[in-house]
Order: sequence, then structure tokens, then C-alpha cells
Amino acid sequence: MSAGFGVFETGMVTHDIPEGTVYGGLDGGRIYEQSREVAFEPIAKVGQAFLRKDRVSTTDEFATSTTYSSTSGTIPLFPLYVEPGIYDRTLKDHPMFSMIQRKVVRGKFLEWNYRSAKPTAAFRYERAGQPESDDTLARSTVEVKFAYAVGKIQGPALAIWNASPAGINLLREEIETQREALLDLIEQAIISGDKDTNAYEFDGFDNLITTNTIPKSSTAVGLDDIRTIIRYARQRSSSSVAGTGHPNLLVTNYATFDDVKALIMPWQRYNDTTLMKWGITSIMIDGLPMIIDPFASITTNVKRIYALDMSTWELGMLQDITYRELPADGDFTKFMLKTYLVLNCKDEASNGMIYGIA
Repeated sequence: MSAGFGVFETGMVTHDIPEGTVYGGLDGGRIYEQSREVAFEPIAKVGQAFLRKDRVSTTDEFATSTTYSSTSGTIPLFPLYVEPGIYDRTLKDHPMFSMIQRKVVRGKFLEWNYRSAKPTAAFRYERAGQPESDDTLARSTVEVKFAYAVGKIQGPALAIWNASPAGINLLREEIETQREALLDLIEQAIISGDKDTNAYEFDGFDNLITTNTIPKSSTAVGLDDIRTIIRYARQRSSSSVAGTGHPNLLVTNYATFDDVKALIMPWQRYNDTTLMKWGITSIMIDGLPMIIDPFASITTNVKRIYALDMSTWELGMLQDITYRELPADGDFTKFMLKTYLVLNCKDEASNGMIYGIA
């Protein structure tokens, strides 16, 4: 221990100076405190460039470039500590993927039988003949589709994580973002998939709902339109009662959702006022809740409203989302997330769609 340090330490202990006190020195055995500027003025003058660093701009205290060389970039005076994670501003909800029931598929095709017409019954006199009546059965087949998301992480990035686990786990982040990309792909296909345009994807609501539709032809939607499409779905036809559908959910986009809120505002005041304190918190039309799917188009004249009987929809799953590492021919870790699935509707006539909304 140096002599100077011993005197300093002895003085501090003898006079019970609390830790953290700004120390100005000893004056005849009396301790006094001074402001930091006065007490450390000699040191500040000598080491000013090191301790404070005179700044001529608001950016010269941190790096101005990610590439450091003798001609570019500014090395920061103080180290920068980045939070160990990546905040994802691109996240979207996937309501349909979450809500639609899933069914195990045991082959490359989902096949199922359905009845399209009932047998007939009749009142007859007691000795009449008894001719039989048959129902009509058929089989439907839909092809399973294969969806992939592929990512890779360079070897040095993994080495940096292993050397400093407090940093960003780039492999985990890459897996998560690839998973979100895969879910985005599936949700978009559930809404607007078109296997005639892209043979590798399955048809979505836009192409599977065909029996009950209302074309708006670039005009605004009204409450009567929504009630009409619900009625069509309930009777499984626009012109007759062909069965009993049970639509239980309305799905639309952000813009049309606001339009519908504007339609119900005039009479909402006569309902439960607690819903009005901070705006309309939910929309129910003829007993069906309306929700937003962020993948439904908000483009003018392309907007839609779907009236869905959720019991008729299913996702046939040959394989749920699975992680698998891929061979690498370089210094990186490569992987894929994959799923084999298809959207199927057992009875599209129990559903309805309004399209072409302005």
C-alpha cells in the first residue's frame, strides 16, 4: 500500500467519513466538504478529456457507425449496453388459426363422407305399398398442403452468445420470428387462400364460401346486409330453407369494423350504457359477436364480412408446426419450421360472406 493511500485511508477511518461523501481534504484536523467542482478542480483540469470529454455535438459520445476503422465510425467513450432481446413491431394476431378446430389427418388427403339429400317420408292409407326412399351420399376430398419457414444463424453469432449469455440469443430470436412468419402465412391463407392461383396453398374463406354471398359492388355495408347474410347462413340458402345452419361468429377487417360501429351508434345509447363509457367495447348483431382479423383486407371495394358457423370449419393436420435442423455447407446453423395442413369446411352453405364493400 502506498504512503499516500495509507494517509488517506487513515484519515477517512479516523474521522468517520460516510461512504459516498464528497471529500475536500483535511484542514487542521477538521473535515470539510466542498462541491465536486471545487474539490476536484485540479484533477478535472488534468484529466478533463478522459473524465468528462468535451463534446461538440450530441452524438460524439456514442458510436455513429457500426463499422469501425481509421476513417469511419466513432468509438464510444462509454460502453453501450443493449437489452438482451429484440422487440418485434411486426407481430400480428392469428385469431382464425387459434379458433378453428383441428383434426388429425392420416394421409396426404382429407376425405370424408356427407349427405346431400335426405330420404322422403309420406302419409299413406293403411294398405298402401311401401316404396323405399334413399338418401344421397357423396365423398369430398381436399389435399393437404405443406408450409415452411427457413432460417439460419451464422457461427460467429452463436459463438458470441455462448461467450456472453447475457446478450441476444439470436438462434432463439430467429426461431421465433420464423414461427411468426409461418403463422402469418397460414392465417392469410385461411382468409384469402386461392389454390387456383397458387397450387401449393389451400383455399380460404374467400373461395370456399360460395352459396350465400352478397355483392356490395363498391357500396357501403348496412346493418340490413349483415342481418341478411346471417339469415342466409341460418337457412343455408338465400331463397329457401334448405337446412338449419348455426352461424355464431362475424369476422371482418379493421376499417369495416369501425363502419359497423358507426351504424350502431344511434341506437347503442338505448342498450347497456356501461359499454359506452370508453367507447364501444364489443359488437353483437343478432346474437353473433363481431371480431377483427388483421389479415382481412382493408382495401376499398375489397373489404368483406364473413358470417361463420365455426362447427363446420376444421384444420386437417397431418403434422403440426415442427422444428428441424437442416444440413449446412458453411459456418452457420440452418433450420426449418414446417407444418402439413389444409383448411376444410364440412358445410359451406351454413356460412355467408358480404364482399366488395366500399
